[in-house]
Order: sequence, then C-alpha cells, then structure tokens
Amino acid sequence: MRLMWDAILTGLVRRSSRLKRAATTRQRNQIGFRSHSVHISPAIAVRSFARMPSLAEFSAQLARCAQSEQEVRDFVEAFSKIRLRYIARAMAAARLSDLDPAIRATGQQLSLPVCPDWSDPAKLSASGLTPNQVAGTTDPGSGWLHIDIAMDPASVPTVASFIMATCLSDKQRRALFPALSRMSFSASAIRDQRRREVPRLNAWLAWSRVEGIDTVLFGDYQKHLRIHGASQNAGGAVGAAGGAIAILDAIQEVAPGITLDLLGALPRSDSRDPISVDTFLREHGIAPESNDRPLKCILLPNRRAVVFASDPDVAIIQSLDAPFQTALEAWEVYAEVRSDSTRRAQRLVEFAVGEIKAATDVSNLHERLALGSRESRSERQTDRFLMMAILTGDLLTGGSGPSGRRNTRAPLQSRETGRFADIFNLHHAWGWDGGRERHPEHWAWLKRRLKEWCGI
Repeated sequence: MRLMWDAILTGLVRRSSRLKRAATTRQRNQIGFRSHSVHISPAIAVRSFARMPSLAEFSAQLARCAQSEQEVRDFVEAFSKIRLRYIARAMAAARLSDLDPAIRATGQQLSLPVCPDWSDPAKLSASGLTPNQVAGTTDPGSGWLHIDIAMDPASVPTVASFIMATCLSDKQRRALFPALSRMSFSASAIRDQRRREVPRLNAWLAWSRVEGIDTVLFGDYQKHLRIHGASQNAGGAVGAAGGAIAILDAIQEVAPGITLDLLGALPRSDSRDPISVDTFLREHGIAPESNDRPLKCILLPNRRAVVFASDPDVAIIQSLDAPFQTALEAWEVYAEVRSDSTRRAQRLVEFAVGEIKAATDVSNLHERLALGSRESRSERQTDRFLMMAILTGDLLTGGSGPSGRRNTRAPLQSRETGRFADIFNLHHAWGWDGGRERHPEHWAWLKRRLKEWCGI
C-alpha cells in the first residue's frame, strides 16, 4: 500500500511541476493582451488561469471518476448496441455475393438437455420474460433462454449459442455476460450472477429483433474491415455528442438563463440516451466517418466560444482580434487555424482543450490515455482535460494480476495522465441514466472547472 501511494505522489508532484511551468507561460502570454486591439478583460483572462487543481483535488478527482460494475455494464451495453446498429445497416446494404456462403447458411437446431416448463409464470419471470412473449410458438426455446437451461451444467453449449446470437465481440460478451460466458459455474456467487444475467440476455435478444438485426449475417462480418472500423467510429460520434450534452447542460446550470448562440443542435432533453443520440445523428445525416458534430459551437455572452470538433474534441477559445459576433464566426475562425499552432496562437487564446473517449475496452486504457493526450505534440500551453469511460476502481487504485498480487502501479498513475489538468467520467457527466445524481461531487467539479474556463 505504501508503495502504491508513493507512486501516486511521485506522479502528482511531477504533474505539479508541469502545471507551474504552464502557468508561468500563460502569465507571459497575458502581457500581449494590452498590446493587441483586443476586447478581452485582462482580469477575466487572468482569473480563468489562476485557479488550478491542487494535488489533493486531482487525486480526489480520480476517485470520483470510478464506475461501479453495474455502471460499466450499462455503458458497455449501450455502446455495443450502437455498434451493432451500424453493423446491421452496413451488412444489409452489402451485396450478399460479397459474403462467405457459410454466413448465409441456416442456423443450427439447438438440442436441449433439459426440458424447461415454459408455462410456469415464476420461471418466466426469473427469465425476464412474460407469457405473451412465448405464447403462439411451439418452440420458445429456440428464441429465448430459459432460467433452467441457463442453470443446467449439461446445457452449456446451448447457452453459448445464445451468447453467440447477441452478435457481440468476445470482449463485449465477457463484459456484459461474464457469468453466462463461463463454462463452469459451481460457485454460489457465480450461480447468483448467472441468474441475474438471464433477464439481461433475453432483453438484449428482444432489442436486437426489434432493431431487425439478422444474426445469420453476423458470423463473419469482421471480414469487412471497413464496416468493422466504421462501427467504432459510430460509437465515437455518439460519445462526442454525449460530451457536448454534458458541457452544454453544465454551462446552463452554472448560469441559469444565460443567452447562448448555438451553431447546431442536440437532441431534446428527454431523448439523450446513447441509442436516441445515435438515431438523432442518423436523422440529421451525420455519418460516423465524417467527424462532423451535431453541435459545433457555443458562443457565450462574454464572447468566449466552446468549439466541438476533433483533435481536440473540445476547445474553449476567445479571439485575439475583434470579438466573435456569432457562433458561426467562431467556428469558422477556429476551423481555419486549428491545425496550425502558430496561426492559432496569433489569433486565439485557448482557455482549455479536451478529448472525449467512448471506447469500452478496459484493456486498452493506456492506448486511450495516449490518444487523449496526443495534443502534447503541438505543445498547447493551456489546461487540458480528458472525459472518458470506462473507469473502474481497479484502474484507479491498481488491480490484481495473474498471480493474485495487487499491482502497486495503477494505469491512471501512468505518465500519460499527468498531461491533463482534469479527468472526468463521460458516463457520470452525460447523465442519461442518473449518473449526475449518483455522483454529485463529480458533476459539481465539472461545473466548477467549466465556470472558470468559460469565465461565467
């Protein structure tokens, strides 16, 4: 434990030194404000940069970012559905001649080692089913997983067939249905978890049928690398919109009644879960590969702008020339200089930049941190934040390796993390399922930092 905290403190001290150097550079940058014909209040600008998180505050941030196992499953499930929706649309559009003939073969007939009672209401309820769902069919076991089948050791191959029918990847299956994915489940804790997962699996199967997902065509969709890669972009586009929802809502809570000029739009407040956001993007013709955003810019009354683009996903800026008059103007100026660090520094002051990551694979955390911190290549002298999921307790405090010994160095103590002034949990901040209410301190900190960065 002592080694773990020594590692944490060492990383935080290094981060503190970087922040001090960045703050010094920012103070030097402020000198140029009076020499330009700039309509920025020096007091507002300095106040925005003056408040940096302390070491204790940054450590507390990481603790507030942690998700429970249930929250992780909910997030993974939502984004798995988004990927499957995209894959289903792309596969339906593909020519069948491009697919392996084996993919078009009929599914195999399932043989059931036990004979479950499909007329028992208690058993149906334990399976997450209703009598109406199994009525009118002579073989309900071909479409639904019965609780008795799930708990029968001799029926493991049948359960595996249902898991395959979800069209999820191996990693997604283990994340959403870890107990049902096991070949052995004699331990009481695993058996209890397995029972809880049966209704979830049947709910997934019901959803996939409503969506019109053809499981027969999914057997080998990975051969279509373009479809596979674009499905990941689909999740990223929805995640970016979720981050924009969090930022817009936070600004409006910090300053109720504030007048904002918006370039673009977001879904209604009652339709902001990931599936609804995905539907909204498709209805507005936003393709995953386009890197387009439904909400491109927010212009604040003080003429600062919050821009949503890519690389970085978020930038809070103000003009060093004449003040921005519209969100469209701010967007056009930023788009013109975004990739040119010299011109960007000549025309804009950046109060914060951020990355939004919606990847659901816990094992690639280091890759996500590296991608989220890639802006260090352009040496942006400003606060930088990361908003991402999945963040679990093990990622924050260290997990157990194959030997069973607890690691003393958690992934979020890596050198990539120190490049950020703040780290937020996308799931908590998005709040479509009550995350803001479950984690009020996390939501309060995001609002506090946005208040400082936006000068409101």
